Amino acid sequence: MANRAKVLCRVLFILGVSAAAFAKETNRNSSTTTTLPEILVTTSRTGVESANTAAGMDALRLSSPNPIMGVSREEFTRWTRNVRLGDIVDRMPDVFSGGDEHLGENKDTRIRGLKHGWTRMEYGGMTLPDISPGRDFRLNKLSPLSLGSIVILRSPPPEYDSDGIAGRMVLTPRPIPDKTYHETQLGYGLTMESHSDQEAQPWDVAFATGTRINDGFGFNVFGNTDHTPVESYVSTITRNNDGSLKKDTTSEEDKYWDNANLVADFGFFYDRGEVRVRPMYLYMNEVRDTEAVYS
Repeated sequence: MANRAKVLCRVLFILGVSAAAFAKETNRNSSTTTTLPEILVTTSRTGVESANTAAGMDALRLSSPNPIMGVSREEFTRWTRNVRLGDIVDRMPDVFSGGDEHLGENKDTRIRGLKHGWTRMEYGGMTLPDISPGRDFRLNKLSPLSLGSIVILRSPPPEYDSDGIAGRMVLTPRPIPDKTYHETQLGYGLTMESHSDQEAQPWDVAFATGTRINDGFGFNVFGNTDHTPVESYVSTITRNNDGSLKKDTTSEEDKYWDNANLVADFGFFYDRGEVRVRPMYLYMNEVRDTEAVYS
């Protein structure tokens, strides 16, 4: 047994010496430095800020884990009716707008058939508040000239608040251009009310300008004001218990709203990113004049 133990110890000693020598040889060989060729990896933004073109909107749909629909600036500028934001939203699927019973109003947003109070709207990453009872934002307070795209999230992801259970409308600002541009938009109309001899005179004035002054600064400025009159006739019929006519009243309501907004977008750019400052002034005034025509 002693001889066997001595032989086993010698074998283990030889194996240990061989392993140490092999490890030294391996370390000597691994100290060689190998230089690999440089590889440049490029990518593009697929967020909502990049969806101002048709290709960008398609990329957003493909990359988003949530069901979305939207329209880019490249698309809605080719439409014949795009003066107000409500005009554009009316043409999007699964969305409709309205307001009270008046014909021609498209100030409220309704998604999936729910009331407009369950829809939230944001511009440039900031939720837009309003003073209406439903806490929704009136569509026509913003001019389409200031928008890069309109994206609707029918099932908003967890990072958004839970109040917008109907959906969330994401309005992306128009990107700051590389070259200077100036745009103006003028409109005037004359319509005759169907039930009277009164004339309604809607008008609209809008402008947009922007430039990139240097590599570190650029801006966009948008302004819009418009006057939109509408008219409605409401018929109220009251009957007695036996079904006979008790009272038939028709009232006429003339209404108009004045909008004015001024939106600026100042961009400060540096090597690792950018800082954006977006002051906004939004004004809307509604005036109603109700009169009983006959009863």
